[in-house]
Amino acid sequence: MSLDMQQMPLGLSLPASVSFENFEVGLNAEIIDVLRRPANGQAIYLWGEEGTGRTHLLQAVCREHGQGGGRGIFYLPLREAVARLAPAVLEGIAGIERVCLDDLDAVAGRRDWEAAIFRLYNECRERHSQFIVTSRLPPAESAVDLPDLRSRLSWGLVYRLRALDEADRARVLKRRAAERGLVLGDEVVAYIMQRWRRDLGALLELLDRLDEASLVAKRPLTVPFVRDCIERLGDRGRGTG
Repeated sequence: MSLDMQQMPLGLSLPASVSFENFEVGLNAEIIDVLRRPANGQAIYLWGEEGTGRTHLLQAVCREHGQGGGRGIFYLPLREAVARLAPAVLEGIAGIERVCLDDLDAVAGRRDWEAAIFRLYNECRERHSQFIVTSRLPPAESAVDLPDLRSRLSWGLVYRLRALDEADRARVLKRRAAERGLVLGDEVVAYIMQRWRRDLGALLELLDRLDEASLVAKRPLTVPFVRDCIERLGDRGRGTG
């Protein structure tokens, strides 16, 4: 079953670049193995700090398993959903094989959404559907107000995504640059890692901007050129090195 509008109620499409294959595993091999297994009704709570790849992995689950038939996949990025949809969007989906909710933190304190997710979790257990949710925090430290929901979230498998080390982040940065046809030398990578925020999301966002600036200026990504670009961007995202 494809990921049509019914399974993605915001009308989103998955980025073509998102897959398990292009995720830098680091210390997260066990998590990848669990996420790639056939759905078995086991709930999964995936947490980690910003830039650890929570959304990437959840979308990779949808991409890999969404074409496999069965009872389908439902994917909802909660941060966008709370701004555009009512909690009723979660009604009647428990029979779907996998239910994937991204960024639980976005509904913290929203009792209507918390109650809807609590009901959905229970319905998924009854229907043997797999419930997968991501968050910045472990269940015990979650900011959700509903105690029963916090309790339920700890019933299944709980995994912490570990951040990549500096060598892994540098390797990803160079690989993504090469995929764009950009040459990113070791000196340039070292300069970026010293002068910019080091979480992977911020580094890849900077790469987007450098790619655009390089095309406009028709210049390669040298240290002087990257330095000028970073100076124009100001303090946003800048590291302390």
